[in-house]
Amino acid sequence: MKRSAGVTAAAIVLMAGSAFALLFTALGLIGITWVSTAGPQANFPRQMLILVILIYALFLCVEAFGIFTGFGLLRLKNWARITTIVFAVFIILQSLMSTLLFFVIPLPAEPHVPPHLNLVLLAVMTGCGLFFLGIGVWWLVLFTRR
Repeated sequence: MKRSAGVTAAAIVLMAGSAFALLFTALGLIGITWVSTAGPQANFPRQMLILVILIYALFLCVEAFGIFTGFGLLRLKNWARITTIVFAVFIILQSLMSTLLFFVIPLPAEPHVPPHLNLVLLAVMTGCGLFFLGIGVWWLVLFTRR
């Protein structure tokens, strides 16, 4: 069976996005570990550090699995198609919920921040949410049809 251009593009987007997320999660893990052990002034509870490390480890595993799934898509594996559908549903739900939350939860008004900055932040975050919503819908449509 020949792989379509859409499947190839979806696999590349999945692998690139997962690699990008993996990099930033690893940097976040390094950062939180470094900050929490910066000395007694850090005042970071040990149990909280363990919980944060476990959450970051879970994210790293999901992101590594995303890269692995991208390679499975390139090889036209059915499990990779199903996994991408699951990823698409999670992306759609997450982007819808986070975008709606930006409109429901007001941003705090800081005295030293220009008032239009909150509108710019809202526009950027809405654009990001809609971007990921589009990717999720694209994958859902692409991988649920014959």
